[in-house]
Amino acid sequence: YIVSAVERNGGAQLGEDDVARACVDAWLATDGEFVKHAVQNAIPDGSTGICCILLRPATPGGRRRLMVVNVGDSRAAMVHAEGSARPLSEDHKPNRPDERARVEAAGGHVIFAGCWRVQGDLAVSRAFGDCHLKRYGVTAEPEIKTYE
Repeated sequence: YIVSAVERNGGAQLGEDDVARACVDAWLATDGEFVKHAVQNAIPDGSTGICCILLRPATPGGRRRLMVVNVGDSRAAMVHAEGSARPLSEDHKPNRPDERARVEAAGGHVIFAGCWRVQGDLAVSRAFGDCHLKRYGVTAEPEIKTYE
C-alpha cells in the first residue's frame, strides 16, 4: 500500500518530505481500511508495522538516505559488516514520555497492568486497528526517522 501511494504521487520525483507525507497518508488510509474491516467482522485486535525506504540522493553525487516509518513496537536495526548493530526505531510504548503525553491529551490513561498499557489494555501506544482504543489516543500515524 505504501509503495503504491508513493508511486501514485510521483515516485522517484518526490522529495524526502513528499515521501514522508505519502507514507503518513498511506499508513492512516491502511488503518482506516483495517478499522472498517475489523468493525464489520468483530476483530478487536490490531498490529504494529515498520518499513524502511532507501531514498535516492537529492543531488547528483549526493548520499542515499534511509527513511524508517514505524508504528508500535516492530523494530528496525542496521547491522554493519563487522557485526555491530544500530537501532533505527524506537518502540511506541505508553510509558515513553512523549507517547504518554499524547495519549493523555487525547483523554486516555496509561495504567500499569503487568506492563504500562493504554487504558490498562494495549501495551503499545500506536497501532493499526485496536478500534476500541482509537478515542484514547492510539493512532496509526507513524513516527518517521531518516538516516544517512
